Amino acid sequence: MGVSIFKINLLDHYHKLKAGERLLLIGALTTVLFLISDVAVVRPLWNYYVSMKEQTAEQERKLIRNLLNINRKDQVEREYEEYQQFIQPAGTDEEEIGKMLSEIERKARSNKVILVDMKPRESKLHDFYKEYRAELDAEMDLVTGIQFMHQLEESGQLLRLISVKLTRKGTDLPVMKAKMEVVKILLLEKR
Repeated sequence: MGVSIFKINLLDHYHKLKAGERLLLIGALTTVLFLISDVAVVRPLWNYYVSMKEQTAEQERKLIRNLLNINRKDQVEREYEEYQQFIQPAGTDEEEIGKMLSEIERKARSNKVILVDMKPRESKLHDFYKEYRAELDAEMDLVTGIQFMHQLEESGQLLRLISVKLTRKGTDLPVMKAKMEVVKILLLEKR
């Protein structure tokens, strides 16, 4: 009963307003209703539309990338076959690091490079290969050092120099100190 009295009083109050005041009240109510509908309906729908559009674009990019990968599959498998000779059943990490360090020592000896220190680092497993790392401190003259680095890069164990830092040992001596990071890639058998 209290609600109906409120409605009657509200309508009575509205009818008592002048024409300009009625227009102002209708305009204010229209503005409030417009803002409420904007916040409650329009903006959520617009945000949903924008997010769906962004998700669709992202999915299209993924699809294109996947289609490219599928189209390249035969080429990748052919290139994989070229490296088949390097694929060996992996030994333990210690055995593989030992092979890598032995190869480095052999190359250093044949080039008269003095290895001051060799530190193996933790191995990393990737999808189809395993990566072994070692840090080297060496002393060498520039010519034999370049030969040594070239022979490491040409090694049958897929050794690669990741970083090399050379400094002169003394002002009059042609001897260089080298700090190198070497990585060995071991391709894993197909799963």
